[in-house]
Amino acid sequence: MDDKQRAKKLELPAMDRILRIVIDSDAYNEVDDLYAIAWALCSPERLKVEAIYAEPFLNFRCNGIADAMQKSYDEILALTATISNAEKCAILHGAANTYTAIGAPVNSPAVQDLIKRAMATPADGEPLYVVALGPLTTIASAIMLDPAVIEKIVVVWMGYGLEDEKWSVPMCPNTLVDIEAARYVMNCGVPLIQIPGTPVSSHLLTTLHDLRHYLSEKNRMCDLLLERFERWQRSWAKDEYAWSKSLWDIGALAVLINPSWCRSYCMRCPVIPKGFGRHQADDVPEYQRGDPRYPWEFDNARVVLPNEPRHQARIIFEIKRNPVYLDLYKKLSGDR
Repeated sequence: MDDKQRAKKLELPAMDRILRIVIDSDAYNEVDDLYAIAWALCSPERLKVEAIYAEPFLNFRCNGIADAMQKSYDEILALTATISNAEKCAILHGAANTYTAIGAPVNSPAVQDLIKRAMATPADGEPLYVVALGPLTTIASAIMLDPAVIEKIVVVWMGYGLEDEKWSVPMCPNTLVDIEAARYVMNCGVPLIQIPGTPVSSHLLTTLHDLRHYLSEKNRMCDLLLERFERWQRSWAKDEYAWSKSLWDIGALAVLINPSWCRSYCMRCPVIPKGFGRHQADDVPEYQRGDPRYPWEFDNARVVLPNEPRHQARIIFEIKRNPVYLDLYKKLSGDR
């Protein structure tokens, strides 16, 4: 793919198109994935969701990579069972290991499905948008196994962030769970639209009060989404008074559902240097320190911008919160 072709695919899609997408999600890691998936499935006028892939994560909610992926798979099934138009959407197991761990592509039903769907895209047709809400293991593995996939897809990834005007990933699981997969995707030249967590998706805040007001007793899907948010708040909120939470992953869908909600620019794709993924001790939760399941080390390495010529990526630097939540609440509740 030359620079002109890549630049064309990096243009945010016009509103007169229905976009083919697949969603790659670590759905049991956090509650935000479920809201993003539900929003996508409730936007058939804009998105044709062909498949959802279950991805792993690493935290206290799982017993290793394979268990995490299975938990994500089960959570996706639980959500889609409440959505009538999800019947035609394929739901597939993703990575049960990481590229970082084994140094090779991690084959899975999701990888094979992604290759098949990508390669079915006509050379002069619309690309398949791969919305990545978790680690990039499946996407990296598909490209390694069939590099022609690069010509057929656009990756939309919610990962890492900007801190003090430097690229950083303080405890960003979408990058850290499989750092080598992230490095591969960013280096391979696939068209990449990247949404930083901080300070972009971090502004997509909501509260339990808001969710109850707009979604309570609307339908089975909203009941499930509310229950999951309530459970998350009980687990994480030290003080529930005036507590709010970002639904980070809805940012990746906002970019596609209505690009006018976003501001972005193209730039040289950032580089993940060796040593990235290490953190100062204060950045690492107490329960993860010394646990061999978590690969975090302590350093201050950051993503950097290259000085040499490099392929372009599109970086989203602002997402307008209010129109995003207006659309989200109306679609999920059915109050269109």
